[in-house]
Amino acid sequence: MSCEKAFTEALRARGFRFTPQREMILEVLHHTPAHSTVEEIYSQVQEVSSRVDIATLYRTLELLKELEFVNVIDVGAHGRRYELVGVNPPHPHLVCRSCGSILDLDPEELFPLAEGLDRAHGFEAEANRLTILGRCAICRADLSAEL
Repeated sequence: MSCEKAFTEALRARGFRFTPQREMILEVLHHTPAHSTVEEIYSQVQEVSSRVDIATLYRTLELLKELEFVNVIDVGAHGRRYELVGVNPPHPHLVCRSCGSILDLDPEELFPLAEGLDRAHGFEAEANRLTILGRCAICRADLSAEL
C-alpha cells in the first residue's frame, strides 16, 4: 500500500479529510531529505504552492506524528527534525548537542541496552525510537584541540 493511500485511510478512520494541502505536504516529505527542519520543509512546500501557510504545515506534521507517519527528532537547542517513516523505518539516532548533527543507527545496535533496561527495571524500551544526546567525534576533537 502506498504511503498516500495508508495516510488517507488513517485520516478517514479518525474523521479527517485528505486535503490538497495535506497531499502536498506528504509529497514534499517524500522528496525531502531525512532530518529536515520545519523551515526546510516549508521552503520546499512554498516552491510547489504558496497556498500552504506555516500553521498548516505545523498542524499537518503534528497529525503525521500522531499517526506515526513522521518521526520527530528533538536535537535540543538545534530544534526539531522530521523524517517520513515510510521512507526511513523508525530507527534510533545519535544527536550531537554541539553541532546538531544526527547519525542514524541500526536498532539492533541498541537491543542490548533495551534488554538490560528490561532485566534491571522491567522497562520495555522501544530501541527503534531512542534518541541519544552527546557529542560527535568532530566536536569532541575540536574541544580537545582548544584545551
